[in-house]
Amino acid sequence: MPVLRGRKTEVISLVAATALAVAAFDIAAEIPFLRNLELVTLDARFQIRGPLAPDSNVALVVVDEETISELGRPPFSRAVYADAVRRITAAGPRVIAMDLLFTEVERPLGDELRATAERIRGSLGDLSPPELRRELDSLLDRASPDGQLAQAIGEARNVIVPFAFSPQTGRTPQATLPEFVRRHAYRVVSESASSRAPTLPDHGAGALVPLAEIGGAAASVPFVNVIYDSDGTLRYDYPALSYGGHAYPSLPIEAARIW
Repeated sequence: MPVLRGRKTEVISLVAATALAVAAFDIAAEIPFLRNLELVTLDARFQIRGPLAPDSNVALVVVDEETISELGRPPFSRAVYADAVRRITAAGPRVIAMDLLFTEVERPLGDELRATAERIRGSLGDLSPPELRRELDSLLDRASPDGQLAQAIGEARNVIVPFAFSPQTGRTPQATLPEFVRRHAYRVVSESASSRAPTLPDHGAGALVPLAEIGGAAASVPFVNVIYDSDGTLRYDYPALSYGGHAYPSLPIEAARIW
């Protein structure tokens, strides 16, 4: 049957050509000249294609000139972000991804001023005017800006708050990530059968994690690192990075998953 024999030959040829192309790509990736040629042509292909229209289901909340004129220049208080989360939540989004690092405590009062106010309240005791004592109590006992943000995030139940790996790679982890980060690691990771390189780049030097009360309230705590190509251009976004033997998802991946 010449027709079937001819079709079988075409299939075998196609499979062989595909395998050859894959092997050639792997070899080319190891040769600097061919690797650089691929990078240049990749950029050209994207330029020819042109930009894609963003999905209408995605809204960006950004700091613009109007924001700065009203609130001043960043960094803004966590209370401002808490208000933003509540306003966005009222619009009914499926997920809120905050591309911000909340790694340090915000103190509405400086340590010295807070200590002074506490001493004044303690020294006045019950002899202080009721109005003054109420004002001091309100000043010292009100929720902190960090607490306000954590509460807004917890109430929304769909807010992503990221962490960032140290840019140094290939080193032993300096510290174990907190539990509120570890619980979002991938539970199943399928490693490549190739022995040339690990499937996931290892970011083992350290990490900047959000405050426990903020990160613990989040629906997920992914990483926000980007890795530049050999010529300093950003072309790829890793869906996961390895740290301490665990694989952690990126912010875009988690936003898509929760959405």
